[in-house]
Amino acid sequence: MKRDELTELVGSAATACGYSFHTGEERLINGAVRIYPAAWLTPPVVLSHTGRCEGETTLRITLHLMTLPTDDTAPETLWQILEKDALLTVSRLASSPAVCSVSNVGCTPARQSLTVHGETSLSLTCDVTMWYTILMVAAMEEKLQTLKILKNECVEIPETLRATIPNTIPPTIF
Repeated sequence: MKRDELTELVGSAATACGYSFHTGEERLINGAVRIYPAAWLTPPVVLSHTGRCEGETTLRITLHLMTLPTDDTAPETLWQILEKDALLTVSRLASSPAVCSVSNVGCTPARQSLTVHGETSLSLTCDVTMWYTILMVAAMEEKLQTLKILKNECVEIPETLRATIPNTIPPTIF
């Protein structure tokens, strides 16, 4: 499913930026984040879906980037660093072959911390459009199994007809 693939892509991009990656509902952030800097991805929301067997799915993501402040660092400085990392994450997402486009990118600094640790955070929201292709492998395998049973077990089928039943899925189907 595209949701799982997108979560994995966001996780690898956030990890590459040096963040510990977490995912789940926002209400769980406080109890789960222990290592900073941290990235928290809320469950992606499907905005649109086009096509039947091939097409695009657009999902909206919200990624919270969090870091602990130091005594001499102003929040604005930390927000600039978090914003740079957020845009780098978007850039890494956009470079994935599974991603068609990344749009409606927004970075919002948080005025209050998301956990009891008093961290500085920034929320990244964007819409990610991903390509998809559905291969009906299970249905094809079931049909193939039926054909093999017919070929091997039914004596009513003439030999000339049995010879035309394929033993494998033709490569043109994929």
